[in-house]
Amino acid sequence: LEGLVLFVILYLMTRSDKVKDGMVSGAFLIGYGVFRALIEFVREPDTQIGYIGGMVTMGQLLCLPMIIIGIMVFIYSKKGNLTTSD
Repeated sequence: LEGLVLFVILYLMTRSDKVKDGMVSGAFLIGYGVFRALIEFVREPDTQIGYIGGMVTMGQLLCLPMIIIGIMVFIYSKKGNLTTSD
């Protein structure tokens, strides 16, 4: 999931004229974090850690900062605050 599907999504984004600097990076972080968290539902949790709170795995918790940072980068770049130096 985080390979081919994410590549196609990001490739289609880069083909658009509406994409600003940094939006693809933010979309990558969001997409990779979401896909990894989804994969963790079918993956066996680590034996030494198991489920945290009986519901989530360590991998899912570690995906949260990636998704949050991706959202921040995406919103920040969508507002046009990122500039390129030529």
